[in-house]
Amino acid sequence: MFPLKRPDAQLPLSLEDAIETRRSIREHAELPVSSDQLGEFLFRCARVKESFFHHDEELSKRPYPGGGARYELEIYPVIYKCEGLQKGVYHYDPFEHCLRKLSDLNENAEKLLSDASHSAKKKEYPQILFVISARFQRLSWKYRSMAYALILKNLGALYQTM
Repeated sequence: MFPLKRPDAQLPLSLEDAIETRRSIREHAELPVSSDQLGEFLFRCARVKESFFHHDEELSKRPYPGGGARYELEIYPVIYKCEGLQKGVYHYDPFEHCLRKLSDLNENAEKLLSDASHSAKKKEYPQILFVISARFQRLSWKYRSMAYALILKNLGALYQTM
C-alpha cells in the first residue's frame, strides 16, 4: 500500500477562475509528475469525503456526483513515470486515499500505454494513464435497465471533475 498525500489547504482559485483559465495541454512535461501531485489530484476529484450506512448498505459522498451514492467507478492508474512510485498498475482506494500496487509494468499494461499514446498521436507513453472501470452490478440491482446509462453519466461527471 502506498499512502497518498492529502493537501493541507484549499485551492487559491475560485470556480469562475478555474473554469475561465482551464486549458488542455497536449505536451508532456519533461519532469515526471510527483506522487504528491498525483495524491492531490486524486484527493480533489475522487476520494471518499464521507461514508454512511443506509439500509445496511455502505454509501459514500465524493467530490463528483454519483447515482444513489453507490459510486461504481474504480480508478486504476497505470504508472509509467511518477516520481516516488515504481512503474506498474495500481488501484486507487478512495476510502484510504492510497494506491495498491497490482502488478509491475507488464505486456498488457504496456499495450494500454501504447494504445493511449497512439490515440493521442504521441510517440511517448503518457506518464500516468487512468483506466476507469465500473462495477456494473453495484448499480444494476437497483437501477436495472438504466444502469448502463447511469454509469456513462457518472463517468462523465468524474471526467469533468478531473
